[in-house]
Amino acid sequence: MELVSQKVAVMYLGRIVEMGLAENIAHQPRHPYTGILWSSLADKQNTEVSPRARGATAEHERRRNWGVFDFAQPVSGCRFAPRCPLYKDKGRPAVCTDPASEPQLRDVGHGHVVACHFA
Repeated sequence: MELVSQKVAVMYLGRIVEMGLAENIAHQPRHPYTGILWSSLADKQNTEVSPRARGATAEHERRRNWGVFDFAQPVSGCRFAPRCPLYKDKGRPAVCTDPASEPQLRDVGHGHVVACHFA
């Protein structure tokens, strides 16, 4: 696979949710949104997808009809929570929607940063 950039930043509703070396993000996405984005691209290019991204793809297929979302007024806490498969799988924990606990970017190794309570 040919990548255009060495570093990538993934944004959701105007906030960076994951950033790091393109190779790391392509093969080991740590944010659920990144996994969903990458898996849809990989499916189109028939490339190998990591198990984590495959799980995100399956979840995305099940939840393809995400419904109407008010992008002008995102939820408090994690903006991706209403659409996040991990949030739902973990029983909708309050930390995800607490206005005081918006996930901050944190280093998960080798300059790869993720804004997710479950990364």
